[in-house]
Amino acid sequence: MTRITKKQLPHHYAASRVLRSRKGLVTFSILVAVSLIGFFTHTKNNDVSSTNSGKSEEDIGGDFEQIIPHIGEVMPLSWQADRNLVTPNAYRVSLPPELLRAMKEYCDTNGLTELARHYILSEENNISPGGEEYLTLKDGLLWYAQRPAKKWKSDMHWISPANEETHEAYLKLINENGFLSVLNYIGDKLGLDSLVAYHLTFIVVSHCERGFLHHDTTGTDGKVFNVIIPMEMVDGSPPELIITKFDDDHVKGRLKYQTNVAVLIGDDARHATSECDYRDEPG
Repeated sequence: MTRITKKQLPHHYAASRVLRSRKGLVTFSILVAVSLIGFFTHTKNNDVSSTNSGKSEEDIGGDFEQIIPHIGEVMPLSWQADRNLVTPNAYRVSLPPELLRAMKEYCDTNGLTELARHYILSEENNISPGGEEYLTLKDGLLWYAQRPAKKWKSDMHWISPANEETHEAYLKLINENGFLSVLNYIGDKLGLDSLVAYHLTFIVVSHCERGFLHHDTTGTDGKVFNVIIPMEMVDGSPPELIITKFDDDHVKGRLKYQTNVAVLIGDDARHATSECDYRDEPG
């Protein structure tokens, strides 16, 4: 892979067109506007086939109802204890299994998986908090990697398309492998008029001392969502995502990621990475 200095480029690319469908606005990104895509580390879980839709997973842990949604269902996030709504703009949707398979194959082939693990397998490889760099991967496309500020208290890194060519190439891949249909039924269920995926980001983390509570969007009238797609999880790990009650940040619940199930985070849905340490030698 080739590293390029910041002076050689403008800031990373965020497209505002492409991947349009009949209904709804979604964004792809850092956990900022529709996106996800999270690497954790270590062992990959097996795919959950669509035939499991509507069934619960045993011993999944967490504080929320986590029945696997039927394909085409947009399931509001509710508390496990009383089934009340957690926050108005948080949902779960099932994904076609071919989407995750294609995403993993893409990352393995172009070196993105290798890069993600490079950043977190040793602290010596970490980008400094608040730092950034540009890289050309094996397919010749340009990517932008950054690490959030110290207040995030983790080794989280974000890896995003750095220009239109990379952005378009990745959108084409997910479009051809079922993501367009996912956006269609999100738009249908939420009553949206048009749909654009404009920012894509891969997220990787191996340890987090304390999650930084935040919301990704506000004031969009429920028209912008961050779609989080878990790609690689640690076997036996506790729930990975904190989401708070919509009117009380002190009431926090923990959500366990599930294979082929995306989490939608919209306006004022406060969330954070759960405390975790997936390293071989924690500490």
